[in-house]
Amino acid sequence: MKELQDYGAFHAAFKLIAVLVNQNQIDCVMKSLAALFISLGFMFMATAQDSWKITHNGKLRMQAAEEAELKNTFSVRIADMNKKGVLTLVYKEVEGEKDWVRSVMVVSPRDAELASFKGTTVTIQNASLRSLFKKSGTLKLYTMSLPSDPAKAALVRVRRIHLATITLTK
Repeated sequence: MKELQDYGAFHAAFKLIAVLVNQNQIDCVMKSLAALFISLGFMFMATAQDSWKITHNGKLRMQAAEEAELKNTFSVRIADMNKKGVLTLVYKEVEGEKDWVRSVMVVSPRDAELASFKGTTVTIQNASLRSLFKKSGTLKLYTMSLPSDPAKAALVRVRRIHLATITLTK
């Protein structure tokens, strides 16, 4: 009984079974359980999710795979906006739905839509970005996907996904 207290319940149960059953069978069961847990671990790691990255003037500004409004933020300097360049968003879908159209929206903090783009890759010239920042000092990027068939789109309830918040700094 002292052994049961020293090893813990899990280990003690296996020791008790080992006494009742041949040790070779226990080794086989333990190896099978270990293989099961390892394969479950790989299965959870392999579960991929959508991801996106944003570059501005050729520099990676943000890369994410989960929606986190407080974390997925970055700022753009006014001096960088005066250069000739672009803001590029690349959204990678793990399993895109057939006949669905992805769109990316640029929204003000007051939830007014300032611009909308179709597709998984969006490029905004700095001149256009400047005009968007004139309307609002902070821009939020969202994405959502809808069926291309209007009849199906009317039946689907969608939620927009926050990709990034961009602020303009001096």
